Amino acid sequence: MKDKIQTIVISLTAAILCVVTLLGIFGYFKLNKDIHDLNKTVKELKLKLEEMEGPSGYDTTPFKEIKGTDIAKESDGKTIVVFIGRQTCGYCALYAPIITKVSEDYDFQVRYIDLEKLVDIYSPTWEVTDQESHDALVNLKTTSGFETFMDDLGATPMTIVIEDNRIIGGVVGYVEEDTLIQTLKDSGFIK
Repeated sequence: MKDKIQTIVISLTAAILCVVTLLGIFGYFKLNKDIHDLNKTVKELKLKLEEMEGPSGYDTTPFKEIKGTDIAKESDGKTIVVFIGRQTCGYCALYAPIITKVSEDYDFQVRYIDLEKLVDIYSPTWEVTDQESHDALVNLKTTSGFETFMDDLGATPMTIVIEDNRIIGGVVGYVEEDTLIQTLKDSGFIK
């Protein structure tokens, strides 16, 4: 009888271990499936967000697209206007036609930097993806009154006037045409 009870206990223990093992395997695969489904949902939500905001929020063809690392070369011996924006910025979409019109009226070319090519705006900390260009922007020298101007990098739209790799004027945020013109006049870029 004692042998029978031992055999039953061993058999039950083995059965319980098999069930626990099967539940563990099932749980592992279920957890992996849940993670996979969650990643799929996140990707779908990002696509829907892009559809709502539009992959191309505004036309950048009137501008010369550059990187932050191009500023020193572009402004060597001359003064340039740089528009920093991002396609998912509603204010940038409203501002782009204004800066385009002003550049046409005063006959100058706008350089454009797409902020989304410098940082991942979808990460919680806006992770820098192009460190060299990012550093070139935030380390620009400034004239009096613009010491902390690049602290606002990330606030779009941003328009900066640069002479010989040095910020001499600018404005952060959406502005109307007359304010933009006054900003350019105050920096000496236009008369």
